[in-house]
Amino acid sequence: MVQTLTGPRLARALRAGALAVVREQESLNRINVFLISYRPLYPEKSYFPSPFEILVTVGLISTLVLVYRAIVMIFPVIAAAPEEAPREVLVAAPASEPEGATQ
Repeated sequence: MVQTLTGPRLARALRAGALAVVREQESLNRINVFLISYRPLYPEKSYFPSPFEILVTVGLISTLVLVYRAIVMIFPVIAAAPEEAPREVLVAAPASEPEGATQ
């Protein structure tokens, strides 16, 4: 059942989202600390992925695109516009000159 988003429902959704953030603040803090303050043990050399890692990443992204395309083709998300009947173009025949009007 599809329901519309009214003012009270939006307020409830925002409150629920804020409450979830407060409830999970410890987990969010751990993720933030890891991303911001992480320092590798041996920073002499920068990391570059191996060819195998690059191929795995490209393969996973390609699989994701293929699955998405299959789902969209099987279950049309956006309905196609109805086809219009071809329009006939009427061309008016040139008016014939009245008899005796030759120059």
